[in-house]
Amino acid sequence: RSFSCPPTCCFCCSTTNCSVDRSKPDCLLRGYTDMLGQYVDLQRLVACVTDRDWQERQLEYTGGDSAALTVVVEAIELCAAVAAPDLNAIVRLAQHRDRLRDRNSNIPVGLPAVWALVDKVDRAEAIASSITDPDKQARAVLAVAEAVAGEGDLDRAEELACSIADPVRQAQALRSVVMAGVYDLDRAERLARSISNDREQARALCSVAA
Repeated sequence: RSFSCPPTCCFCCSTTNCSVDRSKPDCLLRGYTDMLGQYVDLQRLVACVTDRDWQERQLEYTGGDSAALTVVVEAIELCAAVAAPDLNAIVRLAQHRDRLRDRNSNIPVGLPAVWALVDKVDRAEAIASSITDPDKQARAVLAVAEAVAGEGDLDRAEELACSIADPVRQAQALRSVVMAGVYDLDRAERLARSISNDREQARALCSVAA
């Protein structure tokens, strides 16, 4: 199938000549909504991001709802910023935002780490990022960082640890990376001294010294 511009989304319109290949999600899941936002094509943007098929393919493609939720929130902001906001569209978007948040509120904190242990770190990170409760999310990312560090991928584990907003959880994650990588004393000491929490820093430095 082929079409002439403008591009449109086969999930959210009834166009019969849409050329989007549903077997290749990159065209819809990477960049498409950004393009609609840049052109302020709010009608297509709202139709796309409130489509359940699009949301489920985002989940399948990224491993979590974080990406879809981010786009929905950005769409709300775009709709609210125009001169004559479409309140119906904003309400629809808000309903989908809340649905995505609700279905991620009960994700077990330990589930992402299980994916990390079977070498699905990207999926583990995506699921952890989808958890909407800040404390649970921090604990989930901490568990993923510990699992990844235990598997020997210290660079990824350090990256995950540094992504944690909670300073205490971040310090705990960094200490786990230090303990897993004590064979590299320079790196371990650098990481230990970067820990802002005094107690966790002291424990990490003790691990290096031992």
